[in-house]
Formats: sequence, C-alpha cells, structure tokens
Amino acid sequence: MIQVVSEQSLLSKCGVTTKMAWGKNGTPNTLTSSNANMNVSDLGGSKSNVVLSHTIRYTGNTYTTLYLNNENSSSSYARRQSENGGADGTATSGNTVLYDMGGDCADKFEITYIVGISSEEKLAIGFGINSGTSGAGTVPERGEFAWKWADTSSTIDRIDNQSGCGSYDTGSNLAVLGSDITPADAVTFPTNVQAGSRAEITDSRKMHNYKEQPTPESTATYQVTDTSGTQNLYTGSYYISAQRVKSTSVLVGKRVSKLQMNIYKSNSPTGTATAGVWNSSGELQYTFGTIDVSTLETSTTEYTFNNTDSTHVFSADEYFGIKYQAGSSSNKIVVSHDDASPPFDGTDSVWSRYNGSWGDFDSVDNTFKLYLATEGGTFAWQEIGA
Repeated sequence: MIQVVSEQSLLSKCGVTTKMAWGKNGTPNTLTSSNANMNVSDLGGSKSNVVLSHTIRYTGNTYTTLYLNNENSSSSYARRQSENGGADGTATSGNTVLYDMGGDCADKFEITYIVGISSEEKLAIGFGINSGTSGAGTVPERGEFAWKWADTSSTIDRIDNQSGCGSYDTGSNLAVLGSDITPADAVTFPTNVQAGSRAEITDSRKMHNYKEQPTPESTATYQVTDTSGTQNLYTGSYYISAQRVKSTSVLVGKRVSKLQMNIYKSNSPTGTATAGVWNSSGELQYTFGTIDVSTLETSTTEYTFNNTDSTHVFSADEYFGIKYQAGSSSNKIVVSHDDASPPFDGTDSVWSRYNGSWGDFDSVDNTFKLYLATEGGTFAWQEIGA
C-alpha cells in the first residue's frame, strides 16, 4: 500500500510544514474489496503529476491500463514501451494506455510522471515492475513507457487504473502527487507559530525565522528640524553625533524602528556610516540602518534609516544618532544639529558627541525625526542572513 503524508499531517505532528516540490493531489484509492478499477477522481488540475500504482492480483492475469479524465473510448492515446530492455513496441489511437510487464499472476508497481498543461497534449513517462514468481530465486520483470493523451483543452482532473484482465485484490492502491512547479521560496509559510520559530526549505537549504516585522508610524512623533549647527565626523576626531536619552527623558520606554538624520559629505570620504543606538560606553545597542558615505550629497540632506527586522525600546542613558569612524579631516561626513531653537525635551534629552567618551551640550539638540513603532508590530517569515 502507498501512503501519502499530507501537509496537514506534517502540521499536526511538527507544528510547521516544510513545502516540497510535490504534495498530495486528490484522495488516494485503496481497495477494501476486489475490483477491476481504481481511480482518483478529485485531482486539482496540477500541471505536473506523479501517479503511484500498486496492484495485487485477485483473479486473472492482471495488467494495468491507464486513462485520464474518464476518457477511454475516443482513440486519443499513443504509446511506446519496452519490456526488460528489449526492442520498443508502439501503439497509436488507443482508448487506454497499456502497461505490459508480462502477464504473470504477480504484484505490480508503477510510477508515472505526467505533465498536464491544459492547452497542450498531455505527456507521460512511466516505469513499472512485475514481481514475478515469489522468492529470491526469480528476478522481477520491468517495463518502460512513454505515452501521450492528445487532448489540448483540459486539465487533468481524474486518472483511472483499469485491469486489462481479471481484478485487483484488497489493498491495491492508486495515489497521485501534484505540483504547479511553484518555487519553495514563493510558497506561503504557516503563521500560526510562535515568534522565533525557524523553518528550513529542503531543496535550497535556506533557513527562515518567524520574527517581528516593525510597523513605524507614518509621521514622526519626536523631531528637531533646525540644521543651523554641524559636527564633523572622521577618524582621529569625534566619530558619533547623537541625542542623549536621560533617565527623565520623554523618550525612555518608547519603541522605535525608523530614524531620519540630516547629513552630507565633505570631499570624498569612503566607507559606511551607521545610524544606531549606543550605550554610555559607546557600544552599539541597535542599528536603524547604514549608508555608503560616498553616495551622500554635498549639502545637508535628510536620509532615512528604517530597520525592517526589529524594534528598539529606549532605556536611560542611551544615545541615538550617526557614527562614522573612517575618513580624515579632509574627507569626512557632516551631521546637522540645532543651535538656534533648542531645547527639545528640556535638558532631559540633549545633543552629545563621542570620541572615546561622551560630551553633552545642554543647549543643543541633534537634528532628527524619530518614528515610533507599533508595540509588537506584525510578524513575518524572513530568510536568515538575507
């Protein structure tokens, strides 16, 4: 008996499903009493199908004949076959497709691959084995088959295995796997799983993680727009320009994922600048995003850094802004701050700069737009390392 494991079965056993190239197509037919016919009549019109047939003789010298969509009287099948590697035999204008592997009173197993594009003839390749006389002293017989159904207007919705002689016994089985050849990466993952769950695509070996997908607000809640002041950033001088979040700041406990900063380049700096959050020791706690500094404009321009993977909740004595630790006094980046109209949040949140230690300026604010993120956000499967 052939048993096909469904996605639902995998889900109930493992909690998630791994989508493979083939999936169960239709309802397998396992005989509960002897019969000359087995069929799967609820196929979904898949473009590709694998038909698995196991027959157990009950009466007569049983052999398989296949036909599609209950069509067995229109002379619309043509086939080529070889038995035990012998010369090909052919037949045209048949009502069914004969699978001949000898007429022994024995068990038979066949696998048939069928492509079923509605506007084209249906093409099939099949392989079969006849067990022959029981015992290891007798070798089995084999058959190879290539055939087509000359229909050019239908999908494949049903397949029948009709015994050409006699009937099949209880336990004989016909099952079908189907696929529309959808790449595994394009298949929808289950969403009824815990955050942090992982899934592996078996054919590509890619790993995916079910994680938070931040949803930032459309308008910045907290912002400083004046750009009257500037701070140069480069190696050997200050290399972080940031806003300090003191313990009494309105920003403590706020969840964010998107930051806009006004920056530009002077001459020809190279390397990467990071928009992030740092602690009191200058250690990076969170990254909003990065930018290749060679692509910056040469006058103050607002750039957006949006972390689409995670959010950050501000704690006391954290600093958010821009870091650039490269370049020189000639080739550097310049970050804007507000010298004209501070303070934002009083002295509870102030501009600071870093070159191994932080230096605060109570009457200055960084220039920024800070976007709150929905608590918990939404969740989605994301490829790890992408």
